[in-house]
Amino acid sequence: MRRLLLLSCFMLFSVKALGNHTIDKRTFAVSNTIPPYFFANGQSGIQYDRLTAALAKQHMSIDHIYLSPNKRAIRQVLSKNVDCLINAPDNLNDLYYTRSLISYQNSVFTLASKAIVIENVNDLASLSVMGFQNATQYLGSAFYDMAKGNPKYGESNSQRSQVMMLFSGRVDAIILERRIFDYYRNQLKFKLDTGLATREHPLFSQAPRKIACYDKSLAEKIDLGIAQLEQEEATGKLAPGG
Repeated sequence: MRRLLLLSCFMLFSVKALGNHTIDKRTFAVSNTIPPYFFANGQSGIQYDRLTAALAKQHMSIDHIYLSPNKRAIRQVLSKNVDCLINAPDNLNDLYYTRSLISYQNSVFTLASKAIVIENVNDLASLSVMGFQNATQYLGSAFYDMAKGNPKYGESNSQRSQVMMLFSGRVDAIILERRIFDYYRNQLKFKLDTGLATREHPLFSQAPRKIACYDKSLAEKIDLGIAQLEQEEATGKLAPGG
């Protein structure tokens, strides 16, 4: 009888211990594919890996990532069909935010051979410039004013096309995130000469990328996981993710 009681206690303890380490799987939405941050398979990329590491700190994991246009991604979370929105814009009602998971660095890129001097946004006013889609909504009022007054300013929903336009000489400058530029520059090296020297003009501040969830406690857990990841990076245990 005593042996049976001990066995029952051991089994109960084992079940509780196992329960404490159960992985909590969550769903996320992000606006389409943004290599090298997220790739088309939804299961790889710089930001994907960083999110996976942060979630693991809180015994969580990614169940599925939905690649959706901006507005649809927001609706998926607001309707509670998806747990959290990656790269959430500020001030979405009824959602709870984490700290920044990673920062993007938007920059101006030109060909060095053109020797273009760009020290501020106003220097773009006389150039042919191709920005990323909705760049005027993200890069400040001075950039917005420049774009509206520049008949040679345009926007593209294809970062790949932007890079091709720069290296083919079709535009003087492009506005693109630094890692995205490097990715497509490498991808296109067999299609055109992307080995040409370029200049980066860092006119813009880093852009934090936060996660927003419909559940407050979930957002707090993810936020804590990001904080733990940052602490490990600060102490040198991991390479920083940007």
